[in-house]
Amino acid sequence: MCNNKNHKKPTILSTIFLSCLITHLISFPIKAEPSNLTNCGIEAEYPSKLSRNIELKQFGVALKIPANYRVMGRTDGSVSLVDNGTFKSLECFAKNPNAVGASGYDSISIYKSSETFIYSNVYNKLPGKDNVFIVWKKIPLNDADDNYEHEIKLRVKTSKSLIEIEGFSDLQFTGKLSDFDNFLQSLLEVVRDVEVL
Repeated sequence: MCNNKNHKKPTILSTIFLSCLITHLISFPIKAEPSNLTNCGIEAEYPSKLSRNIELKQFGVALKIPANYRVMGRTDGSVSLVDNGTFKSLECFAKNPNAVGASGYDSISIYKSSETFIYSNVYNKLPGKDNVFIVWKKIPLNDADDNYEHEIKLRVKTSKSLIEIEGFSDLQFTGKLSDFDNFLQSLLEVVRDVEVL
């Protein structure tokens, strides 16, 4: 019997010791080391008032775009136009896959159209351009409001095919039918002129 009591004492003592140790560790926080992660949260730039001309021979078009916009080829064959700040941010993420500061970005995408009929969803011609059409597709968001998701893009008829120029944003073009002109203008702030080569 005496032997049994002696055996319980070390077990009780070790339990008390471990409890004190755990309590001590919990009550004193471990000093955190500063993060070594790269911050790629570079601010987007507004379109410059200055313009420059680019030729996209693979699409058969030349565009006038803001001087501070860059052209990025994409793996699907399309091309994106992004402001210089967004370009730097995307470049930073490509070099640092675990970087922080991620946010969505706006871009203009240029691609060969899958449409076979040139006038599908065409709203009007771009003024002064016989081969550039404004495409406007409206999707009602609910029955109660005059609120729609607007798909607005330019369709260009080239000698080879139909090309589409479309704005992409984290915030889709949603609003009333009367907001169409504002949405179109935001696309034309970047794509200032289109010429067929």
